[in-house]
Amino acid sequence: NGRPGWAKSLFVGMWVVLGSTYLLAAWADVFEGSGKVAMFWYINGALQGSLVILFAWFERLVLPGAILLSVLFFLSNVVRFQIAHGEFDYGCFECVIGAFIGLGVLAARSWTLYRIERTMASDQKRYDTAWNEMIPINGSQDQLRSIEIISQGLNRHRSEPRQAESSGQLDWAFESRPQDKVTGIPLQSSPEIQSLDQLYATACVVYPLLIKKVQKLAMRCHGHFPLQISQEGTSCIQWSTIKQDLKLRNHVRWANLKPVDRAIEKLARCYTGEVSRLLDVCRQSIIFEELSELLLCMEMIAKDTDIEVLRVKNRLRHGYDGRLTAGFRSLVMSIRIVTEETRALHADGHCSELQLVPKTMFALNDPQGHPKYISFRNSQGDR
Repeated sequence: NGRPGWAKSLFVGMWVVLGSTYLLAAWADVFEGSGKVAMFWYINGALQGSLVILFAWFERLVLPGAILLSVLFFLSNVVRFQIAHGEFDYGCFECVIGAFIGLGVLAARSWTLYRIERTMASDQKRYDTAWNEMIPINGSQDQLRSIEIISQGLNRHRSEPRQAESSGQLDWAFESRPQDKVTGIPLQSSPEIQSLDQLYATACVVYPLLIKKVQKLAMRCHGHFPLQISQEGTSCIQWSTIKQDLKLRNHVRWANLKPVDRAIEKLARCYTGEVSRLLDVCRQSIIFEELSELLLCMEMIAKDTDIEVLRVKNRLRHGYDGRLTAGFRSLVMSIRIVTEETRALHADGHCSELQLVPKTMFALNDPQGHPKYISFRNSQGDR
Protein backbone atom coordinates (compact mmCIF):
# COMPACT_ATOMS: atom_id res chain seq x y z
CA ASN A 1 0.00 0.00 0.00
CA GLY A 2 3.04 2.30 -0.09
CA ARG A 3 3.30 3.57 3.50
CA PRO A 4 5.99 1.11 4.67
CA GLY A 5 7.96 2.08 1.56
CA TRP A 6 7.80 5.77 2.56
CA ALA A 7 8.93 4.95 6.09
CA LYS A 8 11.85 2.90 4.81
CA SER A 9 12.87 5.61 2.35
CA LEU A 10 12.72 8.23 5.13
CA PHE A 11 14.80 6.02 7.42
CA VAL A 12 17.43 5.37 4.76
CA GLY A 13 17.38 9.04 3.73
CA MET A 14 18.12 10.20 7.29
CA TRP A 15 21.19 7.99 7.45
CA VAL A 16 22.34 9.13 4.02
CA VAL A 17 21.99 12.79 5.07
CA LEU A 18 23.96 12.07 8.24
CA GLY A 19 26.71 10.36 6.28
CA SER A 20 26.82 13.13 3.69
CA THR A 21 27.10 15.72 6.48
CA TYR A 22 30.22 14.01 7.79
CA LEU A 23 31.70 13.90 4.32
CA LEU A 24 31.04 17.62 3.70
CA ALA A 25 32.30 18.61 7.15
CA ALA A 26 35.48 16.65 6.62
CA TRP A 27 36.02 18.22 3.20
CA ALA A 28 35.41 21.72 4.59
CA ASP A 29 37.89 21.12 7.39
CA VAL A 30 40.64 20.52 4.84
CA PHE A 31 40.30 24.13 3.68
CA GLU A 32 39.66 25.74 7.07
CA GLY A 33 42.03 23.69 9.19
CA SER A 34 45.67 22.97 8.79
CA GLY A 35 48.24 20.26 9.17
CA LYS A 36 47.72 16.88 10.74
CA VAL A 37 44.37 17.70 12.40
CA ALA A 38 42.69 18.66 9.10
CA MET A 39 43.98 15.59 7.31
CA PHE A 40 43.01 13.29 10.19
CA TRP A 41 39.50 14.82 10.37
CA TYR A 42 39.04 14.43 6.62
CA ILE A 43 40.00 10.74 6.61
CA ASN A 44 37.99 10.07 9.77
CA GLY A 45 34.88 11.94 8.55
CA ALA A 46 35.05 10.34 5.11
CA LEU A 47 35.24 6.87 6.63
CA GLN A 48 32.38 7.51 9.08
CA GLY A 49 30.17 9.10 6.43
CA SER A 50 30.77 6.23 4.01
CA LEU A 51 29.95 3.65 6.70
CA VAL A 52 26.71 5.41 7.64
CA ILE A 53 25.57 5.44 4.00
CA LEU A 54 26.54 1.77 3.59
CA PHE A 55 24.62 0.71 6.70
CA ALA A 56 21.53 2.60 5.51
CA TRP A 57 21.14 0.28 2.53
CA PHE A 58 21.63 -2.90 4.58
CA GLU A 59 18.99 -2.73 7.33
CA ARG A 60 20.26 -5.72 9.30
CA LEU A 61 23.62 -3.97 9.72
CA VAL A 62 22.21 -0.78 11.22
CA LEU A 63 22.51 -1.85 14.87
CA PRO A 64 26.00 -3.41 14.58
CA GLY A 65 26.91 -0.39 12.46
CA ALA A 66 25.78 2.04 15.15
CA ILE A 67 27.97 0.21 17.68
CA LEU A 68 30.96 0.29 15.34
CA LEU A 69 30.44 4.00 14.65
CA SER A 70 30.17 4.78 18.39
CA VAL A 71 33.50 3.06 19.02
CA LEU A 72 35.00 4.78 15.98
CA PHE A 73 33.75 8.21 17.14
CA PHE A 74 35.24 7.61 20.59
CA LEU A 75 38.67 6.58 19.31
CA SER A 76 38.82 9.28 16.64
CA ASN A 77 37.88 12.05 19.10
CA VAL A 78 40.50 10.84 21.56
CA VAL A 79 43.18 10.92 18.87
CA ARG A 80 42.01 14.24 17.40
CA PHE A 81 41.98 16.07 20.76
CA GLN A 82 45.33 14.56 21.68
CA ILE A 83 46.83 15.86 18.43
CA ALA A 84 45.14 19.27 18.56
CA HIS A 85 45.20 20.08 22.27
CA GLY A 86 47.46 17.54 23.90
CA GLU A 87 44.66 16.55 26.29
CA PHE A 88 41.88 13.96 26.64
CA ASP A 89 38.28 14.84 25.69
CA TYR A 90 36.03 13.44 28.42
CA GLY A 91 32.93 14.46 26.45
CA CYS A 92 33.47 11.66 23.98
CA PHE A 93 32.36 9.14 26.61
CA GLU A 94 28.82 9.59 25.24
CA CYS A 95 29.99 7.44 22.31
CA VAL A 96 30.92 4.70 24.77
CA ILE A 97 27.44 4.87 26.30
CA GLY A 98 25.91 4.52 22.83
CA ALA A 99 28.08 1.50 22.11
CA PHE A 100 27.05 -0.17 25.38
CA ILE A 101 23.36 0.43 24.65
CA GLY A 102 23.76 -1.16 21.22
CA LEU A 103 25.65 -4.12 22.68
CA GLY A 104 22.90 -4.54 25.26
CA VAL A 105 20.23 -4.73 22.55
CA LEU A 106 22.28 -7.27 20.59
CA ALA A 107 22.85 -9.33 23.74
CA ALA A 108 19.11 -9.32 24.54
CA ARG A 109 18.26 -10.46 21.02
CA SER A 110 20.91 -13.20 21.14
CA TRP A 111 19.52 -14.44 24.45
CA THR A 112 15.97 -14.52 23.02
CA LEU A 113 17.14 -16.53 20.00
CA TYR A 114 19.03 -18.91 22.27
CA ARG A 115 15.96 -19.55 24.45
CA ILE A 116 13.71 -20.17 21.42
CA GLU A 117 16.25 -22.54 19.86
CA ARG A 118 16.48 -24.46 23.12
CA THR A 119 12.68 -24.70 23.24
CA MET A 120 12.63 -26.18 19.72
CA ALA A 121 15.65 -28.45 20.26
CA SER A 122 13.61 -31.52 21.29
CA ASP A 123 11.27 -31.17 18.27
CA GLN A 124 14.21 -30.77 15.91
CA LYS A 125 15.90 -33.85 17.33
CA ARG A 126 12.75 -35.95 16.74
CA TYR A 127 12.37 -34.68 13.16
CA ASP A 128 16.06 -35.19 12.37
CA THR A 129 16.01 -38.72 13.76
CA ALA A 130 12.94 -39.65 11.71
CA TRP A 131 14.43 -38.12 8.56
CA ASN A 132 17.77 -39.92 8.99
CA GLU A 133 15.92 -43.21 9.42
CA MET A 134 13.91 -42.59 6.25
CA ILE A 135 16.88 -41.80 3.98
CA PRO A 136 18.49 -45.30 3.89
CA ILE A 137 15.25 -46.94 2.66
CA ASN A 138 15.68 -48.54 -0.77
CA GLY A 139 15.07 -46.08 -3.57
CA SER A 140 14.85 -43.01 -1.34
CA GLN A 141 18.08 -41.47 -2.60
CA ASP A 142 17.03 -41.83 -6.26
CA GLN A 143 13.60 -40.36 -5.51
CA LEU A 144 15.10 -37.41 -3.64
CA ARG A 145 17.42 -36.74 -6.58
CA SER A 146 14.45 -36.83 -8.97
CA ILE A 147 12.52 -34.42 -6.72
CA GLU A 148 15.52 -32.06 -6.74
CA ILE A 149 15.82 -32.18 -10.55
CA ILE A 150 12.12 -31.36 -11.02
CA SER A 151 12.35 -28.57 -8.41
CA GLN A 152 15.28 -26.99 -10.20
CA GLY A 153 13.46 -27.23 -13.52
CA LEU A 154 10.34 -25.55 -12.13
CA ASN A 155 12.40 -22.79 -10.46
CA ARG A 156 14.57 -22.03 -13.47
CA HIS A 157 14.43 -18.45 -14.80
CA ARG A 158 11.66 -17.46 -12.38
CA SER A 159 11.63 -14.15 -10.54
CA GLU A 160 10.11 -13.68 -7.08
CA PRO A 161 6.42 -14.67 -7.27
CA ARG A 162 3.77 -12.07 -6.47
CA GLN A 163 0.04 -11.98 -5.92
CA ALA A 164 -1.29 -10.59 -9.20
CA GLU A 165 -4.44 -9.05 -10.54
CA SER A 166 -6.65 -11.26 -12.65
CA SER A 167 -7.48 -10.57 -16.28
CA GLY A 168 -10.24 -8.36 -14.87
CA GLN A 169 -10.58 -6.19 -11.76
CA LEU A 170 -12.63 -7.46 -8.82
CA ASP A 171 -15.06 -4.57 -9.19
CA TRP A 172 -17.93 -6.64 -7.83
CA ALA A 173 -16.08 -7.05 -4.51
CA PHE A 174 -15.27 -3.37 -4.03
CA GLU A 175 -18.25 -1.40 -5.33
CA SER A 176 -19.07 -0.16 -1.83
CA ARG A 177 -15.50 -0.23 -0.49
CA PRO A 178 -13.26 2.04 -2.54
CA GLN A 179 -10.67 2.10 0.25
CA ASP A 180 -8.67 -0.61 1.99
CA LYS A 181 -10.39 -1.32 5.33
CA VAL A 182 -7.08 -1.80 7.16
CA THR A 183 -5.03 1.13 5.87
CA GLY A 184 -7.74 3.48 4.52
CA ILE A 185 -5.71 3.95 1.35
CA PRO A 186 -7.67 4.11 -1.94
CA LEU A 187 -7.33 0.99 -4.05
CA GLN A 188 -5.20 1.51 -7.14
CA SER A 189 -5.01 -0.23 -10.47
CA SER A 190 -1.82 -2.31 -10.58
CA PRO A 191 -0.57 -5.63 -12.01
CA GLU A 192 0.09 -6.67 -8.40
CA ILE A 193 -2.43 -6.87 -5.58
CA GLN A 194 -1.88 -3.97 -3.19
CA SER A 195 -4.78 -4.39 -0.77
CA LEU A 196 -5.18 -6.98 1.98
CA ASP A 197 -8.96 -6.82 1.43
CA GLN A 198 -8.50 -7.72 -2.21
CA LEU A 199 -6.08 -10.53 -1.37
CA TYR A 200 -8.55 -12.15 1.03
CA ALA A 201 -11.42 -11.69 -1.42
CA THR A 202 -9.59 -13.72 -4.07
CA ALA A 203 -8.41 -16.22 -1.41
CA CYS A 204 -12.04 -16.92 -0.46
CA VAL A 205 -12.82 -17.60 -4.12
CA VAL A 206 -9.81 -19.89 -4.66
CA TYR A 207 -10.14 -21.81 -1.36
CA PRO A 208 -12.81 -24.37 -2.43
CA LEU A 209 -11.16 -24.74 -5.86
CA LEU A 210 -7.81 -25.54 -4.24
CA ILE A 211 -9.45 -28.19 -2.04
CA LYS A 212 -11.04 -29.74 -5.13
CA LYS A 213 -7.68 -29.77 -6.91
CA VAL A 214 -5.76 -31.39 -4.02
CA GLN A 215 -8.48 -34.04 -3.74
CA LYS A 216 -7.96 -34.98 -7.40
CA LEU A 217 -4.20 -35.09 -6.96
CA ALA A 218 -4.48 -37.19 -3.78
CA MET A 219 -6.84 -39.62 -5.51
CA ARG A 220 -4.38 -40.28 -8.31
CA CYS A 221 -1.23 -40.30 -6.15
CA HIS A 222 -2.46 -42.18 -3.05
CA GLY A 223 -2.32 -39.04 -0.94
CA HIS A 224 -3.57 -38.77 2.64
CA PHE A 225 -5.34 -36.04 4.61
CA PRO A 226 -5.52 -35.48 8.39
CA LEU A 227 -8.77 -36.31 10.20
CA GLN A 228 -9.84 -34.97 13.58
CA ILE A 229 -12.20 -37.76 14.69
CA SER A 230 -11.74 -37.33 18.45
CA GLN A 231 -10.14 -34.94 20.91
CA GLU A 232 -7.36 -37.42 21.54
CA GLY A 233 -5.45 -36.77 18.35
CA THR A 234 -5.32 -36.63 14.56
CA SER A 235 -5.20 -39.62 12.25
CA CYS A 236 -4.06 -39.65 8.65
CA ILE A 237 -6.13 -41.60 6.09
CA GLN A 238 -5.85 -42.05 2.35
CA TRP A 239 -8.26 -39.90 0.34
CA SER A 240 -9.57 -42.86 -1.67
CA THR A 241 -10.87 -44.28 1.62
CA ILE A 242 -12.19 -40.97 2.94
CA LYS A 243 -14.07 -40.27 -0.28
CA GLN A 244 -16.27 -43.35 0.14
CA ASP A 245 -17.36 -42.43 3.68
CA LEU A 246 -19.44 -39.30 4.30
CA LYS A 247 -18.70 -39.40 8.03
CA LEU A 248 -14.95 -39.40 7.38
CA ARG A 249 -15.26 -36.58 4.82
CA ASN A 250 -16.89 -34.39 7.45
CA HIS A 251 -13.88 -34.85 9.74
CA VAL A 252 -11.12 -33.91 7.30
CA ARG A 253 -9.01 -31.15 8.82
CA TRP A 254 -8.60 -28.77 5.89
CA ALA A 255 -6.24 -25.87 6.42
CA ASN A 256 -8.10 -22.62 7.03
CA LEU A 257 -7.20 -19.30 5.46
CA LYS A 258 -4.33 -17.62 7.26
CA PRO A 259 -5.71 -15.50 10.15
CA VAL A 260 -5.74 -11.80 9.30
CA ASP A 261 -3.73 -10.79 12.39
CA ARG A 262 -1.03 -13.30 11.47
CA ALA A 263 -1.03 -12.00 7.88
CA ILE A 264 -0.55 -8.42 9.09
CA GLU A 265 2.22 -9.54 11.43
CA LYS A 266 4.01 -11.33 8.60
CA LEU A 267 3.63 -8.36 6.26
CA ALA A 268 5.22 -6.06 8.84
CA ARG A 269 7.92 -8.50 9.92
CA CYS A 270 9.02 -10.00 6.61
CA TYR A 271 7.63 -8.11 3.61
CA THR A 272 7.77 -4.39 4.56
CA GLY A 273 4.01 -4.16 4.00
CA GLU A 274 4.04 -5.40 0.39
CA VAL A 275 0.77 -7.36 0.21
CA SER A 276 1.64 -8.96 -3.14
CA ARG A 277 4.50 -10.92 -1.51
CA LEU A 278 2.18 -12.78 0.90
CA LEU A 279 1.65 -16.09 -0.90
CA ASP A 280 0.20 -18.44 1.72
CA VAL A 281 -3.16 -16.94 2.71
CA CYS A 282 -4.82 -19.88 0.95
CA ARG A 283 -2.96 -23.15 1.60
CA GLN A 284 -3.42 -26.91 1.75
CA SER A 285 -1.27 -30.00 2.31
CA ILE A 286 -1.17 -33.53 0.93
CA ILE A 287 0.53 -36.22 3.01
CA PHE A 288 2.33 -39.20 1.46
CA GLU A 289 3.35 -42.46 3.01
CA GLU A 290 6.09 -43.08 0.43
CA LEU A 291 8.50 -40.70 -1.29
CA SER A 292 7.62 -42.38 -4.59
CA GLU A 293 4.01 -41.17 -4.18
CA LEU A 294 5.20 -37.64 -3.39
CA LEU A 295 7.40 -37.72 -6.49
CA LEU A 296 4.48 -38.92 -8.63
CA CYS A 297 2.32 -36.05 -7.34
CA MET A 298 5.06 -33.56 -8.13
CA GLU A 299 5.36 -34.89 -11.67
CA MET A 300 1.61 -34.63 -12.14
CA ILE A 301 1.59 -31.03 -10.90
CA ALA A 302 4.41 -30.15 -13.31
CA LYS A 303 2.33 -31.51 -16.21
CA ASP A 304 -1.06 -30.18 -15.07
CA THR A 305 -2.22 -27.43 -17.45
CA ASP A 306 -4.58 -26.09 -14.76
CA ILE A 307 -1.67 -25.36 -12.40
CA GLU A 308 0.97 -22.69 -12.83
CA VAL A 309 3.94 -23.36 -10.54
CA LEU A 310 5.59 -20.10 -9.46
CA ARG A 311 8.14 -21.39 -6.97
CA VAL A 312 9.28 -24.58 -5.26
CA LYS A 313 10.98 -24.68 -1.86
CA ASN A 314 12.55 -28.12 -1.65
CA ARG A 315 13.18 -28.84 2.02
CA LEU A 316 13.74 -32.50 1.16
CA ARG A 317 16.92 -31.86 -0.80
CA HIS A 318 20.32 -33.16 0.20
CA GLY A 319 22.18 -30.55 2.20
CA TYR A 320 19.09 -28.66 3.39
CA ASP A 321 19.73 -27.14 6.82
CA GLY A 322 16.92 -28.52 8.95
CA ARG A 323 17.63 -25.94 11.66
CA LEU A 324 15.87 -23.34 9.52
CA THR A 325 12.52 -25.09 10.09
CA ALA A 326 13.26 -26.77 13.44
CA GLY A 327 13.86 -30.09 11.64
CA PHE A 328 10.52 -30.22 9.79
CA ARG A 329 10.88 -31.08 6.10
CA SER A 330 8.42 -30.83 3.24
CA LEU A 331 8.09 -29.67 -0.34
CA VAL A 332 6.44 -26.23 -0.54
CA MET A 333 4.99 -25.07 -3.86
CA SER A 334 3.58 -21.64 -4.68
CA ILE A 335 0.95 -22.22 -7.36
CA ARG A 336 -1.88 -20.57 -9.27
CA ILE A 337 -4.99 -22.43 -10.40
CA VAL A 338 -5.63 -21.16 -13.92
CA THR A 339 -8.89 -22.53 -15.33
CA GLU A 340 -11.94 -21.17 -17.08
CA GLU A 341 -13.64 -21.10 -13.68
CA THR A 342 -10.93 -19.03 -11.95
CA ARG A 343 -10.78 -16.69 -14.94
CA ALA A 344 -14.53 -16.20 -14.84
CA LEU A 345 -14.27 -15.45 -11.10
CA HIS A 346 -11.27 -13.13 -11.65
CA ALA A 347 -9.15 -15.25 -9.29
CA ASP A 348 -6.62 -16.77 -11.72
CA GLY A 349 -3.91 -14.38 -10.46
CA HIS A 350 -4.13 -15.59 -6.85
CA CYS A 351 -1.13 -17.53 -5.56
CA SER A 352 -1.75 -20.37 -3.09
CA GLU A 353 0.60 -22.62 -1.15
CA LEU A 354 0.60 -26.40 -1.53
CA GLN A 355 2.74 -28.53 0.78
CA LEU A 356 3.67 -32.11 -0.05
CA VAL A 357 4.56 -33.71 3.28
CA PRO A 358 6.11 -37.13 4.05
CA LYS A 359 3.89 -39.00 6.49
CA THR A 360 6.91 -39.53 8.76
CA MET A 361 7.14 -35.76 9.26
CA PHE A 362 3.41 -35.31 9.75
CA ALA A 363 3.23 -38.08 12.36
CA LEU A 364 5.61 -36.11 14.59
CA ASN A 365 3.77 -32.82 14.14
CA ASP A 366 2.28 -31.65 17.43
CA PRO A 367 -0.68 -29.23 17.00
CA GLN A 368 0.03 -27.85 20.48
CA GLY A 369 3.51 -26.91 19.32
CA HIS A 370 2.35 -24.68 16.46
CA PRO A 371 2.40 -21.41 18.50
CA LYS A 372 5.91 -22.36 19.58
CA TYR A 373 6.89 -22.91 15.94
CA ILE A 374 5.44 -19.51 14.93
CA SER A 375 7.58 -17.86 17.63
CA PHE A 376 10.59 -19.69 16.23
CA ARG A 377 9.86 -18.52 12.67
CA ASN A 378 9.27 -14.95 13.88
CA SER A 379 12.63 -14.93 15.64
CA GLN A 380 14.26 -15.89 12.36
CA GLY A 381 12.36 -13.18 10.46
CA ASP A 382 11.25 -16.12 8.28
CA ARG A 383 9.01 -15.91 5.22
